Amino acid sequence: MSKSKKVVVIGGTGLVGSKAVTILRKAGHKVVVASSRNGINAFTGEGLEAALSGADAVIDVSNLLSFEEPVIRNFFETSSRNLTEVEKAAGVRHHVVLSIVGTDGLAGNPYVSGKQAQEDAVKASGQDYTIVRATQFYEFMDTMAEAYADGAGLKVPDIAFRQSPPMMSRPPWSRSLSEIRIMGSSTLPVPSVAPSRRSCALILRGKAINAPSE
Repeated sequence: MSKSKKVVVIGGTGLVGSKAVTILRKAGHKVVVASSRNGINAFTGEGLEAALSGADAVIDVSNLLSFEEPVIRNFFETSSRNLTEVEKAAGVRHHVVLSIVGTDGLAGNPYVSGKQAQEDAVKASGQDYTIVRATQFYEFMDTMAEAYADGAGLKVPDIAFRQSPPMMSRPPWSRSLSEIRIMGSSTLPVPSVAPSRRSCALILRGKAINAPSE
């Protein structure tokens, strides 16, 4: 009996999704790369019924680059409702969604508020689900450091960032995300973390930019 599964990766062409697709395919699973680029749109519902037909699981790592709270909340809520409704109709067994650590304590941040709305929509859907909460990714530290610039200095909150070893071909969180509930993994490995102030300092020093003290 084949252990191969059909897995639909929503946002399958992005930073996280593309890595999940590679890992799943190497493990012998049939993967549908779902993206608006190929006519599969979770927000509008376009192409979902055909894409999810016969699927065993859906991994949602879709994203929207917006910090307008009504926009981001509408995107995540609507996409999650569309996905879980089609999943239930199609007999999909499990829904996996990527979220952020601390969403329930950072409601003042528009993007985090959107992710909390996404979690709430999934929880209320009646579909079997796993919410994978990740800390900020090391790949985004460069952008984050520059975003904290304030005149001649930086104001950086002391939060933890997940790090990928410099020479790794893929960050460990993508493997965890891909395997959970699909290839039998029920636990996530503990990530390596570093304080954001220290990480920002190291990055900006490498750019010869004035950096905050660690």
